[in-house]
Amino acid sequence: MKNKLLIFNLVIVTVALLTVFFSGISVNKSSHRLTAAAETQAIAEAYKSVFDENDMENAVKNVPENVRVTFIDFSGKVLADSEGDVSGNHLDREEIVVALKGEPKAVFRYSSSVKKEMVYYAVKIDLPESYIFLRVSIPVASADEYVKSTIPTMIYILIAAIFVCYIASILMTNSLLKPIKDVKDKITAVKNGDYSPAIPRGNDEEINAMLSEINDVSELLKASVDEAKNDKERLDYILDNISDGIVVLSADGSVERVNANAAAIF
Repeated sequence: MKNKLLIFNLVIVTVALLTVFFSGISVNKSSHRLTAAAETQAIAEAYKSVFDENDMENAVKNVPENVRVTFIDFSGKVLADSEGDVSGNHLDREEIVVALKGEPKAVFRYSSSVKKEMVYYAVKIDLPESYIFLRVSIPVASADEYVKSTIPTMIYILIAAIFVCYIASILMTNSLLKPIKDVKDKITAVKNGDYSPAIPRGNDEEINAMLSEINDVSELLKASVDEAKNDKERLDYILDNISDGIVVLSADGSVERVNANAAAIF
């Protein structure tokens, strides 16, 4: 029982700490995503507010670090890009599709070129005879650094918590099992004919009540044992002092008892 209690407590503490750890990673990642989405929207709206159709090339120059600004025409062709990449057709990109519908939103997608998760936000800019799209993308701050910096600390905390839990479990288990051990010893004493009541210890009322009930049962057992012992002594006295020789046989014919006179005869 003691080992089971120790293992149970250690498992509970370990699972709780790991749950907190991985929950922290999830919350941290969600926080980074929300921050990145808000940032791309703010940058896109800022560029849109100062947009000049004849100055797109200058607009994509000297953009903030880790920010990519792209102008895309109505056919999906790149007109200007801060990274200088004007290849491909972007009309089927999700951020362009929702912007065309007038429902712009942040779109998260892994970029194979920069090897990072990126957030994209596009807005539609109406022109006198047509329209274009302004798209802003920035990398989402990864949770990797959080994990790397947190894992050592969490391991130390986990080891310390397991050690403290182990010591506390030993103390608690010993405290809980000590009265039960006393009960076992008292029952053994009853069996051996040397019984004394178990004294309830500690502040646990349930255990104290259980000890009191076991004391009552043990006293009844002791009384029964004493009565049987007295009956046996009386029977022995009668058999040993009767003038006749008496032999007691079991059902299978085995000799169970022979008094002194029977022994003298045989």
